[in-house]
Amino acid sequence: MATNYLLNVEKRLEDAAIELLAAYADLTGVTGFVRVQRYEDASLDAAYPIAAVRCMAVAEHGHHTGCYQCGLELVALSYKLDDKAKTIVREVLGALRGWVQQDDVIAQLNATASATADATKLTVIDVLLEDAAYDSEALEPRNYNEYVMPATIVCRPS
Repeated sequence: MATNYLLNVEKRLEDAAIELLAAYADLTGVTGFVRVQRYEDASLDAAYPIAAVRCMAVAEHGHHTGCYQCGLELVALSYKLDDKAKTIVREVLGALRGWVQQDDVIAQLNATASATADATKLTVIDVLLEDAAYDSEALEPRNYNEYVMPATIVCRPS
């Protein structure tokens, strides 16, 4: 009888990204405090500014390769009343862009505690920024500013 494995690639990728972003000095140095969390995590109260990650889509990459192409959104959020000019949210977005464009971001993701743990092993193969960041708050007005930067991550659960 075959063993069933839960391949929650989305959660594995989000965990690895959150782990790295929480320790990324250029991000935490933006305003002295930037919290990193999973997007729309209802268990946490909003404390802005926030950097969030959300794995939006996962599709098999190639035929029977075991690899997945994941749409990872890196999200910068700030409280609108404290950031009317959108300066803080743009600085958080810039730090997120700097993080994902590091030459060794693949090695960093592969070396995280969550990516090396037996239950959540993950091997990242490629990271690519494909689209421009966009202001999602402009699409649906809210009491916070939100910029989203999509990235494509090719990875496989190990």
